[in-house]
Amino acid sequence: METIETIQLGDGRRTRRDRSKNKVGDVCMSSMSTSTSLGVEDRCGGGACSRHTTDSSLPRPASPESENAHTHPTALPFSFSSTKRKMVGSWVIYIYVGLVIIPLAVAGSVVVAAGFTSTAMSKNENVDYMRNLADDSLIEEAARAADVLEGKLQPLASLVEMLVQETALAFATPRVPPAEELAAYGYDASGNNPPKSWYGALYNYGGGDMALMLKQAGVTLTPEEIEFWVWRSGGLDSIYQHSVDSFAGAIDAWILTSNNGMRIAPYLDLVHTWPYNLSVVDYDIYTTSLKDNPKHQVKWTSLYNDLAGQGWMTSAVAPCYMAHNTSFLLGVVGVDLSVVNLQTFILDLEIGWSGYPVLLSSDGTVMSLPAAGEKEWGLVMDDDNQVVFANNGTYDADDYFNVNKREDTVKLSQALMESKNGCEYMNLFGEKKVVAWQTIESTGMQVVLLVEEKELLANSRKVERIMTSGMVVVAVAVGLLVATMMGVAIAFTTLMRRNISVPLSQLMQMMDSIGKGNYYHDTPYYPLYELQSTADVVSRVGRQLGQNVEFLHILNRGYQRFLPKAFLETLGKRDVTKVELGNCKEQILSIMFGDIRNFAAISMAMTPQELFQALNYYLSQVGPVISKHGGFIDKYLGDGFLAIFRDSANAIAAAKDIQQCITRLNQEGFMQGQLRVGVGVHTGPVLLGTVGFEDRMDVTVIADVVNIASRLEDMTKLFKCKVLATEEALKTSIHLDNTSHSEFSFSDVVSSAGHVEYRFVGHICPKGVSTPVRVYSVAAEPGEFAEIEPFIAPLQNMIRAFERGELPETLQLCGQLDKQIPNDSLVQVYADRARVYQQNGLPPFWDGSSPLPLVFDQKFTNS
Repeated sequence: METIETIQLGDGRRTRRDRSKNKVGDVCMSSMSTSTSLGVEDRCGGGACSRHTTDSSLPRPASPESENAHTHPTALPFSFSSTKRKMVGSWVIYIYVGLVIIPLAVAGSVVVAAGFTSTAMSKNENVDYMRNLADDSLIEEAARAADVLEGKLQPLASLVEMLVQETALAFATPRVPPAEELAAYGYDASGNNPPKSWYGALYNYGGGDMALMLKQAGVTLTPEEIEFWVWRSGGLDSIYQHSVDSFAGAIDAWILTSNNGMRIAPYLDLVHTWPYNLSVVDYDIYTTSLKDNPKHQVKWTSLYNDLAGQGWMTSAVAPCYMAHNTSFLLGVVGVDLSVVNLQTFILDLEIGWSGYPVLLSSDGTVMSLPAAGEKEWGLVMDDDNQVVFANNGTYDADDYFNVNKREDTVKLSQALMESKNGCEYMNLFGEKKVVAWQTIESTGMQVVLLVEEKELLANSRKVERIMTSGMVVVAVAVGLLVATMMGVAIAFTTLMRRNISVPLSQLMQMMDSIGKGNYYHDTPYYPLYELQSTADVVSRVGRQLGQNVEFLHILNRGYQRFLPKAFLETLGKRDVTKVELGNCKEQILSIMFGDIRNFAAISMAMTPQELFQALNYYLSQVGPVISKHGGFIDKYLGDGFLAIFRDSANAIAAAKDIQQCITRLNQEGFMQGQLRVGVGVHTGPVLLGTVGFEDRMDVTVIADVVNIASRLEDMTKLFKCKVLATEEALKTSIHLDNTSHSEFSFSDVVSSAGHVEYRFVGHICPKGVSTPVRVYSVAAEPGEFAEIEPFIAPLQNMIRAFERGELPETLQLCGQLDKQIPNDSLVQVYADRARVYQQNGLPPFWDGSSPLPLVFDQKFTNS
């Protein structure tokens, strides 16, 4: 709905203004200081435009007295100072004097708030202290348990180191076993009675049980191999047995040899317990010792179920190399430790809360879990607190006993892997838990203590409840005080809002609306003098701005007739006021030149007035075509023009549409149907900017691209065509043949309709251009080149012959083609150039390595 407002102007006149259309944007503000005394009346119509400047055509700002009389018809005709409106200061003094209690209430609130804050801070500090104390206690408990287990395991690691040294020494010392030992192996004193199979050679010798197994079933060992692996390792029997007897918790000591054998003490029936197809060197306890162990240190295996039926255990293992030859691996030496020895300590561990400990192996497998944790973990331990599960033919605990593989212990697994020691609060098995853990460095095992959060923090929660109760009492007192103050504040706010806040908000909305371009507003009435004065000024300023902006909008439209907005955008400027002398910008642009053919002869038959009317009508038809394709006319050059396009495809499309427009004008009888326009298009880097001096400047484009486009337009006369364009201008419109110049390339581009749309003219050196350019004639309408389409192949041969410098052949082909298509200007041009080259010689710069160009040094004529 349109709103019509009557406005009083500065000269006493009134006018009606459509307030729904007073929003103006992107105007030129350069003449604001002088716009109040000038008026511009735009009288454009039908393509012709004139401007008239007067002193009274532009509305001027109205005086405050006249505005008052207009916007407030009921107001008394005397100044604001004579009314009974109250000053803002009077209102503020009246309110604060009448409400003395407010400062007292504020002071009381500050005191209460300070006490409340202090109590809250004290509560938080006490709760945090007790929480940290509980956390530290739990962490210390886990560390103590880990230290004790470390003390139990370290001697066993030292024992393995000693056995590695003894084993290396034994294999380095030749040895002949006594007859008793040979008898145990089934040998005679000479050692010449080897057994049929060394698989599971068992013997009892030297007062202790010892088992020997060589996984060489069906293979006969050489005497040297028997002496090295069997006789020499026999010296270890008593050492291994003594080591097991002297270390509490050790089950057996052994060596897994690199030739797939094993020597172990005490005696075990390995033949009937170990799988037949088990490879010793592929066994986990063998590979664990060698993996990532460049310093040959003692390592601990993960939890595993013994193949010989001795239950769950872990082993301290270390690689053993030949003495003085560390490249010769003898095997892996180890001592087995029953998990029961570690579990006993964990199960007896007392925690200060009703939690429980868990012992995990280095790979996260549960090694010990008390009955208190079996329900939460969903695990069942046997009488010896060893894991119970379905073995399924494997010798490791299944995934459900591994915290790193269970879905309900993901957060626990992440915490254990991120830090060797720590304490965290987490949701575990559906309950809030406090988890503290400590890693045993030598084995990688982890002692984990789990306690319910509510029990660990029971004391801190009690303190928190007590202090919270005190805070509630303080909050009630503060609430009563605040409620009292709120009642007073509501009364105060209502009074302030009615007389100050609401008017100020309205004035802000008015100013915001003026800032958005809605300049005309009625002046509201307010009881306060300062607010009323401000409203009058805002309303008056808005109207003045509206008048100034309208004038500048008209002025800016006038500027745009001489300086296209598209040119400013290409230059990167918002409006003409931002343009300065020397501004320039280099871009890839398409340049179009257009010119009326035989305009001088046509103009001779017209009066000056008829000439300008005809020229303006022609440009009024061509200009919109250029604008439609995203271009703009930079200069009018008499009967010609220079247009600029950002996109070469648009420039080619505009050139075609211009020719179609010329055809329409001729059909309408414009210029007696004799209008002909030549168009040249080229694309390349252009320097666009301003030239002149401070008092008079103009915008222009400078580049070889401009010169070539101008020459192409001029050459349309010679080739008797409508549009000439370079390959650079056509690249984005069509796919041209990019054959190497050494092959004297030629292209006639055929459209989807089967007609030649872009006819290759040749490599041309226009006047003033040293580098040849590939030029095409562009068909403005389908079928324009229909006459030459049957002769494309001969035309190609003609151009190729010329570009190879074969002038006699070129003239011969031109003669043949002249009989077939006598009116083809291209054939005539090539024949003319061939004769000129024959008479004057080939261009001195041409060496035959590139196509011979058409070189023109003189101005073209219509001939």
